[in-house]
Amino acid sequence: MSQYGAFGRAKAGQSAEEILRAYYGDVRIETRESPATISTTIGTLPFEDNYLKGIAEMPSSWSDEGGYEALKAQAIAARTYALTAGKPICITESCQVYSSSKVANPAASRWHQAVSDTRNKVIVSNQTGNLISSWYASTAGGYILSYSSLGHSTPGFWDTPRGRDGWTDDAWEKKASSPWFYKAWYRKRSGDACGRSHPWLTQEEFSDILNSLLIYKGNSGDVSHLSSLDAKSCFGKDISETWDMGKVREEAGKYGGPISKIDSVSVVYSNDGYTQQVSFGTDKGTKTFSGEDFKYIFNLRAPAAIGLKSSLFNLMKK
Repeated sequence: MSQYGAFGRAKAGQSAEEILRAYYGDVRIETRESPATISTTIGTLPFEDNYLKGIAEMPSSWSDEGGYEALKAQAIAARTYALTAGKPICITESCQVYSSSKVANPAASRWHQAVSDTRNKVIVSNQTGNLISSWYASTAGGYILSYSSLGHSTPGFWDTPRGRDGWTDDAWEKKASSPWFYKAWYRKRSGDACGRSHPWLTQEEFSDILNSLLIYKGNSGDVSHLSSLDAKSCFGKDISETWDMGKVREEAGKYGGPISKIDSVSVVYSNDGYTQQVSFGTDKGTKTFSGEDFKYIFNLRAPAAIGLKSSLFNLMKK
């Protein structure tokens, strides 16, 4: 389940059960008596009235923005996940986040209400008759990948009202204003941008990436000299074997380059939620690559901490 997607769906009038069926597929919501307690990595906690009320995975404030059904969907998903996660369950994002301070916090009253309103409700697979492993995350990027766990398989689909044609403008995550949707990444998790103030690349920088891609494709996949020139300063990696831009240009001349100027870019998306092909109009003609190859070399060669985090991506020229 996409949490921001659930928020967008709730704002559009979908119920908690509709949201859960959209993301988890062939399921039903059942009432099954919850255990009195749950074993966690910080000890045993009352399950419904402490552990679940302390789950810190979705803002209570969403209720005030038309998202109460998303909170209810989250409560059911969190309950189901906890009951299938194994014991003891951790309290970090590696499992699902629990905060003891949220249990009695008046600001979390709408979350507490969502837990109470869905008490004992869980997600059951119509395929197996058992609880599912109800994975969820903040933002998926517009396409929900399918997964299989505990004998249940979830659907893969474009998370928009209009399928692929609705990406990006009508994506539920965009309607919910997810800060992680359709985002250009140029910072590390620490927030360090390695000296960059934006993710836009210059003609020289982007040409260098395309020249590296020509070498990769023409030289049997050899990437031994194609690491980012900033890999040492930004990530502390050895770049003693890395070619500078001049050497990359020289070598790219053997494989249809070197490219010095990009005039246009176009992208083709697959029906299965990934970037299938990218094409560039350059001073050396049109160059076309698979999305997979482009993403691999881009993440290897791009300067600073700029990177593509998903196999579904777009490219823009301004």
